[in-house]
Amino acid sequence: MKNGKLPRTVTNWDAEGLATVYGCHCGTEYFGQLGDGRAVTITEHEGYEIQLKGSTQTPFSRGFDGKATLRGCVRELLGCEGLSGLNVPTTLSLSVIGTGEIIERPWYSNNDQPRNTGRKFPPMHMGRERAAVLTRLAKSFLRMGHFEIHWLRGESEELRKLVLHGMDVLDIGDYDGDWNVRVKEFVNEVSRRQAYLVASWLRVGYCQGNMNSDNTAVTGVTLDLGPFAFVDKYSRDFQPFTSDGGGRFGLCMQPSAALTAVKVWATAVGACVEGGGGGEEIAMEAERTFREAFEKEWREVRRRKLGFETYTARVGDLWGGLEELMERTKHGVDFTVLFASMVNVGTGGAGVEEGWEAIREAFYALDEAPGGRVEEEDEWKVWLREYLEAIEAEGGRGEGRVDIMTGANPLVVPRNWIMYECYEKAGGGPLAEGEGGGGEDKDFEKIRDMMEVVANPYQIYGGVDERIYGRTPKEYVGKPGLAFLS
Repeated sequence: MKNGKLPRTVTNWDAEGLATVYGCHCGTEYFGQLGDGRAVTITEHEGYEIQLKGSTQTPFSRGFDGKATLRGCVRELLGCEGLSGLNVPTTLSLSVIGTGEIIERPWYSNNDQPRNTGRKFPPMHMGRERAAVLTRLAKSFLRMGHFEIHWLRGESEELRKLVLHGMDVLDIGDYDGDWNVRVKEFVNEVSRRQAYLVASWLRVGYCQGNMNSDNTAVTGVTLDLGPFAFVDKYSRDFQPFTSDGGGRFGLCMQPSAALTAVKVWATAVGACVEGGGGGEEIAMEAERTFREAFEKEWREVRRRKLGFETYTARVGDLWGGLEELMERTKHGVDFTVLFASMVNVGTGGAGVEEGWEAIREAFYALDEAPGGRVEEEDEWKVWLREYLEAIEAEGGRGEGRVDIMTGANPLVVPRNWIMYECYEKAGGGPLAEGEGGGGEDKDFEKIRDMMEVVANPYQIYGGVDERIYGRTPKEYVGKPGLAFLS
C-alpha cells in the first residue's frame, strides 16, 4: 500500500499471495487479533480483489490448517449466487475446486437428537471430509476489524493509510482537501451501505449468523457466508448460529447489531480526525446516518413486499399485524412461500376465501397438524380482509401491484436443505468409513442446476425439483446442520 492506495491491477504479488491482519469486536467487546486464517488474495484485476479460500495456512491461521471443506465451499458458492440473484449486496464466488485432500472437522450425526425440540447445539462428532478451495471476488474484502486493530494498538499512521485506502475503494471525493470532511463522508457512506444491506437481508429472510466486526465489510456487502440461513418458519428470533446463544445476531436483531458495529468502527476511524477528539462525534454522526437510512429502506421493504405504491401508517399497521400473526401461528408459516403467494391475493376481484386458498400452502400445519388444520385460519382471514380493503383503497388490484410484489418477493432462496442435497451429491459432508478423497464418481449436476435457479429467484424453472418452491420438507425440519449449525 502506498499513500493509502492499492494499484488497480497488481502484477507483483508474492507467489504465496497476501493475507491481512485484523481485529474482532463482538458487539462492543473486543476479542483481539485475528486475520485471514485461510483466505489469500492472489491478485486485483479491473477493480476486483480475487481471493482463494482454503488454499493454505497463513501467519494468522492461529494453529488451524488453513483448509476449507467441500461442504462449506458449496454453501458459500450457492449462498453468494443466491444473494446476488436476490439483489442483495454480496461478495461473489467464482469456483469450487476439490483438492483431493481429506481433512477432519466437527459436524453432526444423524442420531444427535430428536428433531423439533427447540434445542440448538454445536457439532460434536469429528469426521473426515473432502477439502476444496473457493475462489471469490469483491471490490474489496476490507473489514471493519482491519481498522479497529490499528486503532486499539495506537497505530495512527497505519490507521490513516487504511482510511485513505477505504476512501479510494468507496470513491469518496476530495472535498477541497478537507480531511475531516472526507473522514465524515467516508463514515456516513459506510453507515448508509450497512443500513441498506441489513434491510435487504430482512426483505428476503436472510440471517447472517455471525455479525462480528471481522465478518463485516465496509463496502456494505455480505461477507464470509458461514453459519447463515434463510428463515423457513418465521420467527423474529430466528438464528441458526449455535454460538449466539443470546440471539444478539438473530434475524430481526440484525439492524441493531449492524448499528453497534458501525458505531464501534466509526469511533476507530474518528481517531483520525485532525485536531483530536473526533471519535465520539463521528460515532454519533454515524448513528444518525444509519438510523435515517435504515428507516427509509425498511419502509420501502414493507411497502414493496405488501405491494403498495406508497408507504403509509396503514401499511405499517398491516405489516405489524402480519408479523405478529406469523410469529404465533402454531406449527409455523413459511416466510418465502407466504410472500411469494400473496401476489395472488385479491387479483381479479378475488375475496377473502380465495386469498386464504392462495396462501394456504405456506403453513407447516399441513405437514404437522392432525388433518392439516390451521388453527388460526379465522384470524388469518381477518387480516386478509383488512389487507384487501387497504389495497382496494389504494386502487392496487391491478398489474402495478403485481409488479411491485414480484420484484420484492422471491419464489426460491438457497435454503440449507437445498444446499445440503447439492453438496451431498458432490461428495461433501462427512465421509463414510474407508471412503477416499477422489471425486470422480460424484454428481455436480445438481449444483449447476441450483446455481442457475437461485441466480434467477423471481421466476419458476421447469424441469427442476419442485420441492424447492415450497415449504422445507418435513424430513429436514429441525435437522441438526440445517436448522442450526456452527
